[in-house]
Amino acid sequence: MSTLTAMRPFEDIVDLFFNERGHKTPSAKSVIPAMNAKADDKQLVLEFELPGYEKGEINVRLDERILTVSAEKSAESKKEENAQDKTVWIRREINSSKFERKVTIPENIDVQNISAENKNGILSLTLPKVAKEEKVINISVK
Repeated sequence: MSTLTAMRPFEDIVDLFFNERGHKTPSAKSVIPAMNAKADDKQLVLEFELPGYEKGEINVRLDERILTVSAEKSAESKKEENAQDKTVWIRREINSSKFERKVTIPENIDVQNISAENKNGILSLTLPKVAKEEKVINISVK
C-alpha cells in the first residue's frame, strides 16, 4: 500500500466510469506524504516519507509558526528522451507529482536552528526546543 495519497478527484471519477479493471488515468498528481512526529524534552522531529524526491526538488519554509514542506517532480520530456534514442513508450504511469503540507509548530521552537536532512526517501526535520521563559513580574502596590 502506498503511503502517498493521490489527490485527483476529477481523474478518479473519469476512471470510475471509463476505465476497465481499476486502471488509473496517468496524469500529474498532487500527493500528501505520510508524516511522523516525535518529541522529547530537547527537540521535535518531523519525518516525511518522500520516496523518489531529490534534495533539490524539496522546499521547506517557515512563516510565523506555519512550517510548509513542498516538493515537485517533473516527468522527463518525451521529446528529449526520443531525441537521444528510438524508445517508444508503450505505457507511462510515472509522471509528474507535487505536494504541499503545512504543519503548525509549537511556540517553544528555536526557529534559527531548525535542520533538515533527506536520506533514503525520508525527510527529517529537527526542531530544537527552547526553554520556556517563565516571566514572573512583581508589581509593587502603592
